[in-house]
Amino acid sequence: MNILLYSWADLNDAILKKNLIELSHNVTVFNKRCKHYTKDMDLAWEMINIIHEKRIEAIISFNYLPIISMVCSTTSIPYYSWVFDSPHYTLCFKGVNDPVNHIGCFDKNLTEYYNQKGIKTIFYAPLGVDTGLFQFSNKNSCDVSFVGKMYTGEFYYYEKLRMDSTLKSQLDSITDSQKFCYTEDRVSRFFKIDNIEEIIKKELYKADLQLDEDYDSDYFHIFRTSVIDKKVTVDERRELVEMLSDLPCDFRLYTNSDVSSNPRIRKCSKGYADYYTKMPSVFRNSKININNTLRSIRSGIPLRVLDILACGGFVLSDYQPGIAEEFEEGKEIAFYYSLEDCKEKVEYYLAHDEERIAIALAGHRKVMENFSFKKRLGIVMQS
Repeated sequence: MNILLYSWADLNDAILKKNLIELSHNVTVFNKRCKHYTKDMDLAWEMINIIHEKRIEAIISFNYLPIISMVCSTTSIPYYSWVFDSPHYTLCFKGVNDPVNHIGCFDKNLTEYYNQKGIKTIFYAPLGVDTGLFQFSNKNSCDVSFVGKMYTGEFYYYEKLRMDSTLKSQLDSITDSQKFCYTEDRVSRFFKIDNIEEIIKKELYKADLQLDEDYDSDYFHIFRTSVIDKKVTVDERRELVEMLSDLPCDFRLYTNSDVSSNPRIRKCSKGYADYYTKMPSVFRNSKININNTLRSIRSGIPLRVLDILACGGFVLSDYQPGIAEEFEEGKEIAFYYSLEDCKEKVEYYLAHDEERIAIALAGHRKVMENFSFKKRLGIVMQS
């Protein structure tokens, strides 16, 4: 099949192209920044011209772009998209149910959320991994590492809230109680407060988080995932990294977030780990790799977990039902259930080399057998 791959500088675009070619597809890469998800007509017309010129039979991209869906509807070809972000508000596009759309979503709960709204074009599709383009070396050895964003100043909308101080205090208390609590949804209590919908609408307007007329908005969903879940994640990661930085071991943080204002975090920060050249060695050569899942991911396996296991690394992850469904605790992966539990398990697995290595090997086998990029991509394109 002649496929147009829309590339927006995502880390996995090169891997996607590689696997499409290995599946015997002819691939044309289209790389152009999308200026507006529903109204970028320059992008649309350029894409339509390529479709006719190259006899394109389908378009594929990571994440879902409504403008591409509109192009595919106009040209009567399928659009395959593979969503790895949660939240992902373009799925609220009013035209998402167009039959040209085939949308694989890595988060089972997010998939069910949209399915319950009557959207039939979205289906559950866990991510895949391919280490074929990764570069490995013996550098970056350490005891414990965390690769990820700290979200300092990066779309951190919680700081922009202007609600009544009493209500804000209630929300502060609720978010604080949700930290490192993985088996109970305490945040939902906030949405039962009287007149909360109108308050949330005003807050979203102030933060410029309202979707335009091309989308069906769910104010509770947007406020929870963009504001509250991000707040819990920011606080968890700060406390987690501070705790790890104080342990008597070699802990390293790899992030492109600005951590200069926090001395405890700054001392262990090693900057950004390039996805293809440095990250694989960090994962392979760290005795323990920490996963802290973005709280808006309800039941999906983050790509970080799959990449660590595929590189042969050991994963100590916060408990997440989507991960637990696929990987057996204590045999293929390890979970922590609180901040103190994370500390104790770091100390335990640093002291038990053989057990840790055996778990990492079993997790590696599971990923290579069940989560190969080619196998998962085939599922997305057969939808």
